[in-house]
Amino acid sequence: MDIIIFLKAIGNLLFAVILLLAVAFSSAFSVLTYMFRGSRPSVAGIKSFVRKKYTSR
Repeated sequence: MDIIIFLKAIGNLLFAVILLLAVAFSSAFSVLTYMFRGSRPSVAGIKSFVRKKYTSR
C-alpha cells in the first residue's frame, strides 16, 4: 500500500514539473516575441531614413 502512495506522489511531482516547464517555455517565448516586436520599429525607422536619403538626391 505504501508503494502505491509513493508512486502516486512521484506521478504528481512529475506532472507539476511538466506544468512548470510549460509555463516557463510559454513565458520565455512571449518575452522573446515582445522583444522582437520592440526591435522591429527601429528597423522600419532605419529603412525609412535610408529611403529619405535616396529621395533627397
